[in-house]
Amino acid sequence: MKSTIEKLENSKVKLTIEIENESFQQDINAGFREIAKQVTIPGFRKGKAPRGILEKKFGEEAGRQQAIQDATPKYYSQALNEHDLQPISQPELNVLSGEKEGNLEFEITVKVKPEVEIEGYDKLEVEVEVEPITDEQTQEQLDQFLSQYSTFKTIKSALKEGEVAILSINAFVDGEEVAGLQADDFQYEIGTQVISEKFDEELVGKKAGDKLEFTGPLSQRFNENAGLEVDFKVEVVEVKEKVLPELTDEWVKDKTAQASIKEFKAELRSQLDKVRVSQAKSMLQANVFKALADLVKEEAPKEMIAAEKENRINQMNQQFAQMGVSYEQFIEMADDEVKKQNEAELAEQSEIAAKADLALSYIVKKEALEPDESEIDEIIEHEAKHSKMKPAKLRKMITDNGIIKDVERDAARRKAVEFVVNNAKAFDKAGVEIKVEEEPAVEAKAESAKTVEAISESRSDSKTDKETT
Repeated sequence: MKSTIEKLENSKVKLTIEIENESFQQDINAGFREIAKQVTIPGFRKGKAPRGILEKKFGEEAGRQQAIQDATPKYYSQALNEHDLQPISQPELNVLSGEKEGNLEFEITVKVKPEVEIEGYDKLEVEVEVEPITDEQTQEQLDQFLSQYSTFKTIKSALKEGEVAILSINAFVDGEEVAGLQADDFQYEIGTQVISEKFDEELVGKKAGDKLEFTGPLSQRFNENAGLEVDFKVEVVEVKEKVLPELTDEWVKDKTAQASIKEFKAELRSQLDKVRVSQAKSMLQANVFKALADLVKEEAPKEMIAAEKENRINQMNQQFAQMGVSYEQFIEMADDEVKKQNEAELAEQSEIAAKADLALSYIVKKEALEPDESEIDEIIEHEAKHSKMKPAKLRKMITDNGIIKDVERDAARRKAVEFVVNNAKAFDKAGVEIKVEEEPAVEAKAESAKTVEAISESRSDSKTDKETT
């Protein structure tokens, strides 16, 4: 295969690729095998007719057309790797010769990730908000733990948040009973909003014996029925307050791995501190990405921003799926102000990510960052476990699809993230420098895994758009 590159305007390039007829014959053979699967030839089982028979019936041109359709993505991928290009748009194919005979020669025009130059990436300064752990937070964690072993005592006072109501409940939509919301002895903790936010609002202040009727939307926990307006008829049968167990050294020894109240509180505070450090690390990386993006003076290509936006929506869909809804459903239920704010934040985050990606690509080259084989293996083994495949098989698929170069790039990108984060200085609001112990960047790991997951959508699988010549 021979390939040349011509740089065009607006980050576009034109690749001219030539395959000698002798090599192209292998692709034509494969093309006829594919045709054999699609046609019925008397005397042959489907898919078993030899090239000679098919060529007599349909001509060599049919095999060449099939080969062009099936093989050009492979040669396109090889050319991208040869010239170290990263496409950001769909390729456009223009066949120059070889449709009927001789060498195959074709052009592919595609928009690629532009190169930028930045300064100061090795001495970034960012603000990281790190609030100290308070005694109140530790006590809140302690109360949450104790509540797991709480008992309930009947009281005569009005309901308030945190107390439990025993309810007789009936729910209707257009006069029809709602399945799962009909009960005579329903235990419900005020403030959880499990059924509906309106449900909790109406119950606060009510006493045993009170009856009420109201209408409210179902919570997100009701999956496809979330947001559905429901008519409720509720009677408060009984009001109970939560009674926490008495906290003693003996109780702590019995229920935890600690030997005293003092040790247990210290452990809770330690856990809170780990969460605080984790949050600080995430904030450090997010703010470093923002600072990196600010170093890029050029506009990020709209294609890169759109891809980042799609990635973020996919991530949010995974998060919302745990609640039984999609991101699109959530947005549909939101009011106009929330929709507007969400769209603005999504656009801003996507642009920052696209610009930061351009900056990281520059840093990889400038610092000559190259992943070693063990880092590539780590990415492949992680994704192989996730995909329930053998690492060797996944590596072969990645290599055959031309994606191994992308995995290497993303592993290098991960090293760039670590380089920038480790060289950045973090300051609190008062301008005092703080140290945030850093670990391998989470976002960089996610990017590497995302590349591997994209095998089914790889360049080899992306059909080129054929132009009329």
